[in-house]
Amino acid sequence: MGLLRSTVHESDVDRFASNLAGLPVLVRVGELDGTVPPYWSRKMSRLLKDVGVDVKYSELPGKEHWWW
Repeated sequence: MGLLRSTVHESDVDRFASNLAGLPVLVRVGELDGTVPPYWSRKMSRLLKDVGVDVKYSELPGKEHWWW
């Protein structure tokens, strides 16, 4: 049970979103990213906006994790 809790705790990014208040943030992710799926980038972008962070989100169509 402890391992399960620690995994959930580590992925509980909403607790840390307010640390970026006052900073501009660019979130850029490939649409086909299998390493860090776009779901997580979208979620973090929403959480940052909820705490007043200036966020620009960019999802690159047809690109994977190492798109550059």
